[in-house]
Amino acid sequence: RPGAPPSFIAEVLRGDVTVRGRVTDARNDDPVLRATVTVRAQQDEREGTTDGDGRFTIDGLSPGQGEISVEAKGFGREHRGIASLDEAGEIEIRVKPERVVHLKVVNDDGKPISAAVVEVIDQQRDDLRGATSDGDGGAILGGIHFDARALKARLSHPDHVSSEFFDRRIDLPPDQSESHHELIMSRAACITGRVLDARTGSGIYGARVVAGNDDNDANPRDWTGPNGGFTIVGVRPGTMAVTVHRDE
Repeated sequence: RPGAPPSFIAEVLRGDVTVRGRVTDARNDDPVLRATVTVRAQQDEREGTTDGDGRFTIDGLSPGQGEISVEAKGFGREHRGIASLDEAGEIEIRVKPERVVHLKVVNDDGKPISAAVVEVIDQQRDDLRGATSDGDGGAILGGIHFDARALKARLSHPDHVSSEFFDRRIDLPPDQSESHHELIMSRAACITGRVLDARTGSGIYGARVVAGNDDNDANPRDWTGPNGGFTIVGVRPGTMAVTVHRDE
């Protein structure tokens, strides 16, 4: 139409690089069937599955640097960086049996804690996994690389003291593919109160209230309601500074 702005057409263009390879069991070089192979290249991510001979083909990728990961039932997740996808050739990936880690989250009295969020990382492989504890406090994490010797864990629960960082170490037995571990969370404190206008004595709505002796984004917090009330859960027991902030 004369005088109308030009039409805008959004189209995602696929690359022309094809990645091929084979996934085998590191113990006996047998092909691994139905393994999920994921290739990431720039902003692109494509997935394929191995056939009866353990082979995979993934096309439509952009050239350049990428990363490939392999997951298969009964095996640990395998990651590998690829300097140049268009020059990778036939990629051979050997996977090892998985580790299965059974965790039980309990309180200081040894009673199970349900609905605790458990995150663990194999730092050597930058492999992050997570689970939520059940009614018995249990959480099972599978697909961990057999060569992993230790995991770092972070626990979160609104009624218990949560971890700010991955600061709990879980040592894994080198000669066992399955192990059991107990993680203890201390009962957290709860701070309730109201934020009032010093001039009028009325409650202030929408103020941020933070519990913590340092400036940390992970500190427990809440926002005041219409009457200025707040409730902060998950506070570490002991002397604690409370900071109130509200934009005018």
